[in-house]
Amino acid sequence: YLVTDGVLMLNDSELKQGDFQVVERDQCSELRAKEDCQLLIYTFFESDDVGLKLKHLPYGESGALSDQVDFRTNSVASRAIVQKKELSLTSFSMDTAEGLSTHAAPGDAMVIPLTGGCHVMIDGSPYDIKAGEIIILPADIPHSLKASTPYKMLLTVVKG
Repeated sequence: YLVTDGVLMLNDSELKQGDFQVVERDQCSELRAKEDCQLLIYTFFESDDVGLKLKHLPYGESGALSDQVDFRTNSVASRAIVQKKELSLTSFSMDTAEGLSTHAAPGDAMVIPLTGGCHVMIDGSPYDIKAGEIIILPADIPHSLKASTPYKMLLTVVKG
């Protein structure tokens, strides 16, 4: 579970904007909005022969997803959470004016800002996004990102 805006009660844990909690597959969960909120629920299905592991995220504990990658002066840093052929989840941090140069990805990408703000170009069209918003970067379409403030995001790329 990832709260992108507002406050959610997940079992006995309070999750605020940017907080996550990983729940074991067979565990029942009770969700209750403490205030208006939006959240993303990532459900991972495993095939019998290939296990899916979430790197760096503790099971059963809530925390700020933005804490998964530290800022580096004048640079971009990243940390893989899931790296599979069909799916990747990566947390990024970018210092102000740093970013990802123009490129096209082989799958649709969803950018979820966690802190700060970012300027995004998609096929020549400009967008400014901040925490609490998302933007989709379509597969095979040129795009770039540049932090307008110190910025952290979760990038989900789905190929298929």
